[in-house]
Amino acid sequence: MGSSRKSALKLSGTFFIISFLWIYFSDIAVMRLTNSTEFIQLFQTTKGIIFISITSYILYVTTYKDLNQLEGKIQSITKHQQLLSQSERTYRRLNDGNFDTICMINQEGLIISANKQAEVFLQLPKNKKINLFEFFNRDEEKQSIIKCIQQQQTSSQYFKQMTISLNHEEKKVDINIIPIDGHDNVAFFIVMKDMTSLLQSQQLFEYQSCILQRFLQSTELNEALRNVITILEQKSDCNYSIMIYDQKNESLSFAAGQSIPSLFVQMVDGIKIGRTIGTCGPAILDKKTVICENIEQCSNWENFKAIALECNIKSCWSTPILLPSGEVIGTFVAYHSTITKPTTFDYRLMESVASVIGMGMAYFNNMQNTLKRERAQELLAKQTSDFMCIINHDYTITYQTSASQLFFQSELATLCDLTAEMTQEERKQVKEIIDHMFSGLLTHRDMLFTKRNNGRNHIYRIHLSAMQIENTIQGIVISLQNVTEEMELKDYVEQLTSTDSLTKLPNRKKLQNYLRELTKQEVSFYIALLDCLKLSRINESYGHQIGDEFLVQLSTYLLNLENESIRVFRSSGDEFYLVIESDDEVTARSYLNKVIGFFTDTSVVRTQTLHMNCNIGAVQYKGESLTVEELFKRCETTLAYAKRQGANMLVFYHDQMKSSYEEIMIETELYQAIGKEELTLYYQPLVNVHTREVMSVEALIRWNHSKKGFIPPDQFIPIAEENGFIRVLGDWIIEQVCKQLWQWDQEGFVMPKVSINLSYEQLKADDFVSRVFTHLNTFNISGKRLTFEVTERILVEVSTETMQKVHALREAGITLAIDDFGVGYSSLSYIERFPVDTIKLDKVFVNEIPIPDKKLAIIKAVFHLCELLNIQIVVEGIESIEQLNQIPIHLEATIQGYFFAKPQTASELMENMNEIKQLVYLAASKLEEREYRY
Repeated sequence: MGSSRKSALKLSGTFFIISFLWIYFSDIAVMRLTNSTEFIQLFQTTKGIIFISITSYILYVTTYKDLNQLEGKIQSITKHQQLLSQSERTYRRLNDGNFDTICMINQEGLIISANKQAEVFLQLPKNKKINLFEFFNRDEEKQSIIKCIQQQQTSSQYFKQMTISLNHEEKKVDINIIPIDGHDNVAFFIVMKDMTSLLQSQQLFEYQSCILQRFLQSTELNEALRNVITILEQKSDCNYSIMIYDQKNESLSFAAGQSIPSLFVQMVDGIKIGRTIGTCGPAILDKKTVICENIEQCSNWENFKAIALECNIKSCWSTPILLPSGEVIGTFVAYHSTITKPTTFDYRLMESVASVIGMGMAYFNNMQNTLKRERAQELLAKQTSDFMCIINHDYTITYQTSASQLFFQSELATLCDLTAEMTQEERKQVKEIIDHMFSGLLTHRDMLFTKRNNGRNHIYRIHLSAMQIENTIQGIVISLQNVTEEMELKDYVEQLTSTDSLTKLPNRKKLQNYLRELTKQEVSFYIALLDCLKLSRINESYGHQIGDEFLVQLSTYLLNLENESIRVFRSSGDEFYLVIESDDEVTARSYLNKVIGFFTDTSVVRTQTLHMNCNIGAVQYKGESLTVEELFKRCETTLAYAKRQGANMLVFYHDQMKSSYEEIMIETELYQAIGKEELTLYYQPLVNVHTREVMSVEALIRWNHSKKGFIPPDQFIPIAEENGFIRVLGDWIIEQVCKQLWQWDQEGFVMPKVSINLSYEQLKADDFVSRVFTHLNTFNISGKRLTFEVTERILVEVSTETMQKVHALREAGITLAIDDFGVGYSSLSYIERFPVDTIKLDKVFVNEIPIPDKKLAIIKAVFHLCELLNIQIVVEGIESIEQLNQIPIHLEATIQGYFFAKPQTASELMENMNEIKQLVYLAASKLEEREYRY
């Protein structure tokens, strides 16, 4: 009111003063101009002043009234605006505080506004319109929603368990569509309630109940474990296995897994555990679930991925099985035929099933013949923090888990205590379900109810399952679980799948995502592939712990060099990637030379002094259209060039470099060759012309590629030795030779012995000797019928452990031969140390006709040496009678070469054996006519 009065006074006062001054000065001017009397002029002025006073007063009253009314209206409008703003804030707080997803859409489905839960749940980007219909991946459900909106219903419509897709993961939601009255354009409120966790929990309880019943019904542990695997595989698209941990031997044995290929089972059965071996080893040592999303790119699977991929196993998750005491007793493993990572439900399933198995194994190991079934039920129920109880026929609770204190204030005695906080309708429904189960009409049922806990309403899921033992319903198992979503599990799973467990560096998957972001931004950068040389030798000499600690030291050094423009990633066992965001080669070269400097300095790990080397191949990205895989390929090509130049070399990619694509393709397809049955063994006879006998045959591998035809061994054998596949390949050859000997025996075909080429990488394998003995025993073949041919490299690099394996083979009757003698590291001292039975003289000594005198002298010397040392000699490469005539046959040397027979299949050898023997007789007859001088 005060402001209105002041404004009115100010306006009327101003009017009065101006009017007064006008009248006063105008009257004076008139008086002077007209010579009027002063009285008359004063009268006129007074009359004017009275007039303007009355007018000013009227103006004041009128203005004051109008301003007072206007001020009242302004205050009313301001008050309404404040109330409206307060209502809007209250509405926003209510929406943002709601756990349901709420958003407003137009008739086309575009999201106009959304609460915070909707922004988080639907992952809505800022400043971008999103169509709600895009989240529906099932056409039928999408069309029903669109139809409801287009019909512009005046009442709300409710849809149950609709499927939407979020970040490549399906979610089940209940949807309520509410039309908005009075909106200029047609608009709707969409209220979504996420039912995914509820439905998943229901399925999880079904698993638990089934597994619980199987353990109670089984009489043997193996039977129970097989039943568990059967239950899980019936309801899943992946395969499972259970491994038992032998703490004394630090190894795992295969216990159950009916769908796992036998080749894979043979590989993992009895495997030694380690932090960098597979997923089971780290799972046992760290007592937590270990995820391998892509076996082909996982460094822990380096030595096993060939067989895994052959068995169509591309992803593996392992969860430790723990006893109630916390002791690790095994692992529960899931195998997938596709590259995948676990969802939240998968993770919960693995943990829950592993816990059930642990309690069941504790029961069978310790109390199988002494504890009653009631005690077994208690052990099995303790696997979960959820409440579980057993209801008897008279509705009394005969058993309940210790978790009851988390849900109820005291222990429960009857069904009424359990359902006390339910509504009358809910209590009636629970009782009817129990009655139907005891009558055999139902086996299991789920329902939801609301219970107040810790000052807030919680929704609980109650699962009822009939406990049937020997075809009789003994009771009803009731499980109670809070269905609150544990969102942090997703972040944890993501961390497991994107970080290297040893060095804690981001792994290759993280690198791929990082590079994709950089290439999208068209940023210029360098990517370098670092390969640590001699790491495998360090692991073999000092153990994997020393090698692992060196990798940790290297990772720490690389991390200390990191800044805003430099990132470090671990790719595999001995490879690291370094990304440098710079277009300056001098900067990149300076940083990478620092890395090489780390290797040139001596490293000390524990008490061991290590002299390590490395090679680095660097590639610059200049914004060109290269994919991430093409960048990797260029890095590998550049690294190969660096390796050819020696140790501690840094090489930058240039366009003249040729990619070793053909070698990579051979390596990739070699892993599949065994499964495709493209590999075949050919056999070449070794004959003794003096005795006119076929002494043995040498097994030679041939690869008949389905598209490329025959690929020479000198193209794929070096690749197999380089990537470690030679161990799998060599084991297959030994198995096939034993099998062929058994088949020849069955058919009456006499073959005294078979020679097999043995790689140094095979001999280094811990299980090599045991694998050889396994194949011999499987086909009932004597070790005396095998000869292993080794190169002279083994003589140089022989270790104490290698000698122990050699002696074990010789004790079994297996003989050893040195192949290609005379062209490698030939030394008499090696022959004296190594228990050699046969020397195969390389064909380089006989490939000239006539044989030069010096070579002939060497041949005679070797013959004489072998005679003195009681070592048999084989001459390779005899392709003509002229070559044969120059060999001192009187020492009964064995001959191998195309003159008698080329390598041929087993069936061809059987067909051609008589012809080969005739040729041996013919050659012997020719040689008898020649006199030997020595």
